[in-house]
Amino acid sequence: MKKINDSILRKVVINVSNIHGGGALQVAISFLFELSMMKGSTKSSIIILSSSAVNKGLIRLGFDYSSFKEYIVLDSIGIKAFVSSLNFKVYNADLCFT
Repeated sequence: MKKINDSILRKVVINVSNIHGGGALQVAISFLFELSMMKGSTKSSIIILSSSAVNKGLIRLGFDYSSFKEYIVLDSIGIKAFVSSLNFKVYNADLCFT
């Protein structure tokens, strides 16, 4: 596992559940697909929260989510995201990218 400021990251969240279209959609799909192709065990500490649009694009590419700790398809839109189940996942993370 990687260390940042001498602390071990046990739980990293990548949240793309709020991406539904446009250029950000392609960037999210490309980023997650390339991440899935990386060698090493660091992916076992990563939780991915994906929108259905990102998930659909990843499926077309043959995305393998099995090496990640969790892969959850969840569409967060607007203010509803603040009261969704994703809050618990993000709150308990050591590091979160949204």
